[in-house]
Amino acid sequence: MVENIARADTKKNALEKSKLYESLDVLNEVEWKSLGKWLDSPWCNSNKKLCDFYQLLNKNRHRKNKFDKESIFKKLYPGKKYNNKIFNNLMREFVLQVERFLAAIDLLSDTVRFKDQLGQSYLLRKKLNLFNEISRSAIQLIEEKATKEWEDYLQLGIVHEKLYFQPDQDIRYQPNPDNLIGAEKNLDLFYALGKFRILHEYAARKELLKYELKNEPEFKHLTFLKNELNHPAINLYFLKLSRNKNWGADEFIQFKESMLQNFSALPFREKKVFLLSAINDTVVLVSKGHTGFLNDMFELYKKGIEAELLIHEGFMTVTTFNNIVLVANNLLETAFVKGFISKYIDCLPEETKLEARLWSESQTLYSSGYSEKVIDHIGQYNFRHALYGVLSRGTLLKANYDVTLKDPSRKNLFLSYCDSFEQYMRRGHLFVPDRNEAYIRLAQYTKKLMNIALHKKGDKEEKLKKLKARLEKEKNIFGKLWLLRKIDELKSI
Repeated sequence: MVENIARADTKKNALEKSKLYESLDVLNEVEWKSLGKWLDSPWCNSNKKLCDFYQLLNKNRHRKNKFDKESIFKKLYPGKKYNNKIFNNLMREFVLQVERFLAAIDLLSDTVRFKDQLGQSYLLRKKLNLFNEISRSAIQLIEEKATKEWEDYLQLGIVHEKLYFQPDQDIRYQPNPDNLIGAEKNLDLFYALGKFRILHEYAARKELLKYELKNEPEFKHLTFLKNELNHPAINLYFLKLSRNKNWGADEFIQFKESMLQNFSALPFREKKVFLLSAINDTVVLVSKGHTGFLNDMFELYKKGIEAELLIHEGFMTVTTFNNIVLVANNLLETAFVKGFISKYIDCLPEETKLEARLWSESQTLYSSGYSEKVIDHIGQYNFRHALYGVLSRGTLLKANYDVTLKDPSRKNLFLSYCDSFEQYMRRGHLFVPDRNEAYIRLAQYTKKLMNIALHKKGDKEEKLKKLKARLEKEKNIFGKLWLLRKIDELKSI
């Protein structure tokens, strides 16, 4: 009986899991105040209690833990016994009004969508003159844009088609079917851009994940559209997708230069797709030994930051954040990377911020020559995020290598660390098997390098030469540039 009462009480007061609770965070301060005016309107106010409910919520909006159904119900319905059904119905009505308010302000903020919807309303009411006027106005607004987005082409195609097929038959009998031509051209552009983007993603997945697609995508049928439309984004997709599978530096340079020449004319989505694609190309080239392309990678990342292409809805992916930290530190751009961490750490998901900061600061300390400080900073920290668990171990491996070279008495401890790192990676902490193998090889080569460095007998120079030759042939290894640098340092001693 006690348990049933507890369950009933929980249900009665469980606002935290309700849609109402979430809706309080949807609106910013200005929108929240405007919602009050919205509810005051007789047209919107379906229940007189909604305004009173709004005022009660407004008082405690930022202290939601103070909410409970029963206390609010008593204030709304003085002297009346709590009724869960009545309260839930009131919550549903309130959330519905929030949703309508959101839809209204979003529609009003998008002039083109507003005009299209208004035109449709005129058309349904058989006001053809008003429909024609507002629809042509919508087309003009889109056409005047400096750069059209993917969705703009769909919108143009739809509005042109509506104008052509409207009940006023005079348009269909005119000698120049401008709206029909406009509908066809813009729908072709919408289809071609979307199709090429999807094919590009298939190709990227194939290269990244190293597997054959069951249904290999074809793009030959899009060649005609590419030639007819002559759109810079479609031309770039075609250039990338049609290149030889054994592409190299020349193909990358051609793609990068063409992308940068047409950058301002590209839709936002394509700017992001091509920029990240070019960055991935530099990763491939660097892994093949073309270390000079690290500078291209860094410049492309800076371009992405300047053009605000690397932030989506206020978030940056951990992969992008980590890569920028790594490449900037590789190039000893210490001032840049410190500023980058400070500015963009808050763009990461909340659950990764602390560990991202710890690792990125440690990586920067290491690149600045402070190996002992790296060990002090993260040596005893237990990373919970899988990726930062791996990255931090990689940074510690490098720091411990440097410290052990200065203090050879730590050799056995260091070699044990290499073995434990290898075993850690064999448990598959990263999603892509190739990446696990890349870190395993880092541990193995570092161990071999330490044994050569501290071996008292034998031809050290010859062993380093052979190790470097083997390393240069490796296609899948993390820290390849660091290892090559360390080999060269030993050779110069």
